[in-house]
Amino acid sequence: MDMNASNKDDFAQSAKERLAQAGKTKDESKRLGWGATMGAAILFAALLLALIDYWLVLPLGARLAGSGALAALVLLGIYRLIRFYRQPTSLKEAALDTEAERPDLGCEVSTAAEYLTGERSATHEYEPELVAALQSKVADELRAAPVPGRKGLLVPLWLFAGALAGLLLLAAFTPAGVTALTRTALPFVDKHYTRVEVKPGNIEIPVGRDLDITNIFSGRLPNDARFHWLEAGSNDWRSVALNSSTNGVYVHSLRSVPADLKYRATGSDATSDVYEIKTYVPPEVKAFSVKIDYPDYSRHKPTVQQTPDINVLRASSATVQITPNVKLSKATLRFSAASNVELTGDGENRWAANFKITKDTDYWIELVDEKGHKGINEKPFHIKAMSDTPPRVEMIEPGKDIRAAATNTVPMRISVADDFGVGEIKVVYHVLGGAEQNILARREGETNGEVTATAELRLESLGLKEYQVVAYHAEAKDDNTLDGPGVGRSRVYFIEITNEETGDSKTKAKGEKANLLAIQKQIISDTAALAAAAPADKFNQLAEREKVAREFGQMYLSAMSSNSAPAAAVAEMEAALKDMQQAGSQLGKRKRSDALPPEESALAHLYQALKQMPALKNLPVKPELAKEKLPQSDRLAAALEAIKKKKKEEPDDKQIEAALKEARDLSRAQASVNAALRNDDAADQGENEGDGQAANESAKKKNEKSQARPGNKNQQEAKSKSANQAQGQGQGKGEGQAQGEDKNDQPKDQKDQAKQQAKNQKGANNPGQGQGDGKGNKGDEPQSPKQQGEEQSDQDSDQQEPEQLAEKQDELSKEAAALAEMLQRLASRNTRVGQHAGQKAGQAAKNMAAAAQSMKQGNFGAAGVNGLQGEAELGEVISQLEKVVAGRVERADVANEDFPKEYEALISEYLKKLSHAE
Repeated sequence: MDMNASNKDDFAQSAKERLAQAGKTKDESKRLGWGATMGAAILFAALLLALIDYWLVLPLGARLAGSGALAALVLLGIYRLIRFYRQPTSLKEAALDTEAERPDLGCEVSTAAEYLTGERSATHEYEPELVAALQSKVADELRAAPVPGRKGLLVPLWLFAGALAGLLLLAAFTPAGVTALTRTALPFVDKHYTRVEVKPGNIEIPVGRDLDITNIFSGRLPNDARFHWLEAGSNDWRSVALNSSTNGVYVHSLRSVPADLKYRATGSDATSDVYEIKTYVPPEVKAFSVKIDYPDYSRHKPTVQQTPDINVLRASSATVQITPNVKLSKATLRFSAASNVELTGDGENRWAANFKITKDTDYWIELVDEKGHKGINEKPFHIKAMSDTPPRVEMIEPGKDIRAAATNTVPMRISVADDFGVGEIKVVYHVLGGAEQNILARREGETNGEVTATAELRLESLGLKEYQVVAYHAEAKDDNTLDGPGVGRSRVYFIEITNEETGDSKTKAKGEKANLLAIQKQIISDTAALAAAAPADKFNQLAEREKVAREFGQMYLSAMSSNSAPAAAVAEMEAALKDMQQAGSQLGKRKRSDALPPEESALAHLYQALKQMPALKNLPVKPELAKEKLPQSDRLAAALEAIKKKKKEEPDDKQIEAALKEARDLSRAQASVNAALRNDDAADQGENEGDGQAANESAKKKNEKSQARPGNKNQQEAKSKSANQAQGQGQGKGEGQAQGEDKNDQPKDQKDQAKQQAKNQKGANNPGQGQGDGKGNKGDEPQSPKQQGEEQSDQDSDQQEPEQLAEKQDELSKEAAALAEMLQRLASRNTRVGQHAGQKAGQAAKNMAAAAQSMKQGNFGAAGVNGLQGEAELGEVISQLEKVVAGRVERADVANEDFPKEYEALISEYLKKLSHAE
């Protein structure tokens, strides 16, 4: 009995547990299904709202409404989920679900569930047995059947998965997808598809300054970018569209900002912060002046100018004084190539500073006002520190290579010009191969800054022998005590000691062809003029010229050796060639001082070869020896026309001489203007002296100028008469000067007049006047209009007003420009002239024009500096042209020689190197 009761309870408990498990499973399925369904709905709604906002950029209200709908869905889902938890599935409902799954069970499971839950009870005696049997059967059926309740979950789960995948794809692959979802879910969060950065933001700028506003958009680039601004005192914002974007960067330029303003930028859904531009009056220089104190040795009066660009002699001191437009806290001169200099205020809003000018530099004036605002000149001012150029030295007499007897005394006349005064003047000479000696020259006078000096070279004291050669040149020092003195040198000339008639040297005989003596002398002269630190190509050019000269000498040596020339002549020629080789080697090593001795030794040996074999004459490049001594078949005697056909004849040398004359005239005229400026300074300094004394000095000076004029016809006639009556050997360059062996035979007044003219003669600067034949006979040449104008100008220079000086300076600058054009045309046709002379003439014209402009502005200090610089550059032009004229025989006639065919390439190369050397 008890066992049956126990079995009944077991069956009932088993059925109950199976039904309870089925109910629990159903509850879980219902909650999971509901959660997935609501989650999918919420995600799909959020995805839809995010896409709409991404494309349309919804306003805040629309996004708030969308986020409210999403919140309602979430609340609904939570509410239903809570109900599912609070109302679990009953046993009968679980039984009914089981019966629905298995219709074959009929109502047994639900009936058993009713008895188990107490909804139905046994009222009859037989019912307990029947209920127990029913429960036992149901328990067996439930064990064999699967637990129901998992149906209906697949669709919600797939929907949820699909919605979640859509959101992930939006966030991962759509630009600003996360931003769209954030804006949808959290509309109050400050998230934008477009971001904007504005530069420079808040800023202070000077009134009237331009300002570029850079607006940098990122994220989704806008199509409606705009710039907005609000002017001070206004309530209306104004705007303008921003165009011309580069990668989202828009630049808007505000021109001449007149006052304070506010601004911002917008584009798409982005709006920048509001920034402010504040304006202020910038500190500027209202008044500027600079006082220039020149070095003491220059004896130049201090000058004051109001222009900030400074052109001045280096080592000058500059005192800059400025007056700003506002009160300053600091002022500085900032240099590009020097340390900064602080200006000092005087309490009355004037600031000053002093500094020394030693090199070229740019500078700026930096100002800082009391509020810390800065002001500076945008374009730099310029300082040019001009060096004190060495004196320009010309050997006027003899001024060329000459022949003389060993007992002669050679009178010399020297012209020296310097921008700030001439010191010692001397003649430096030596016998080739001997030590240098010098003679101090005597000053004869000074006109317009040009000093004339004389000296006498007594050849007898040198113990010279026939066919020896003396090299000589003039040197002068300036008064530069700072880093000088500067030393200027004339070109090197030669005196040949022969028993022939005194006159031009063998290298200068009229109408002769180029010769080896001239070539070697030119090499010596160019080497002497070469700076020790000259570029390597200059040394290489001279080395090549020496090599070609040696090859010409080798041609003579071969001819001499094959025709039984005197052994002594052959030995001298061999020694000359050996020295040429040594000189070329030293030039190749850039050893100027070591190259000169063998160069001069080679020239000395060439002259000794002439002494031993006079038939060599002056060693022409076309060997005359071949015509006189050698058979027609000899290689030196063969004359071909190949070179004539390949080389064009150079332009007439008269054009070069005319350019040289024009340059000399311009140089003298410019010197006159410069002297007039200096005289004005001297007059200002000596204005307290007596008027009578000043008048006497002025009259004396004018009298000296009148006597020094080369165009004085009476003086020229007197000098010509004196020269014709003298017995001796004439020398000089265009002077017709004679040395009389019996000077007492001349009338005393004629001798005195000739002597006085020799002392004051200025015509030596112009070789075209009074051209002599070297024997004392002199021809007269009328003065040019320019010379006549210069004579009158020099006489009146002390009386000229600044306006007249400015007009004269302007005319001279135009003439210098015309000279530059002439030289450039000559250079294009004549390689001897080269481009350097034309370029220097052009620079001189510019400086002279600047001097004229400075005179018109009353800035006489700058005018004097520019005028002196123009005069110095004209001096370089004269020096260059003198070299061309002096070397025209060596250069021009070589092109017309007839050479053996086998030497055609050699001669052609030599001509090229000579042209390039210029």
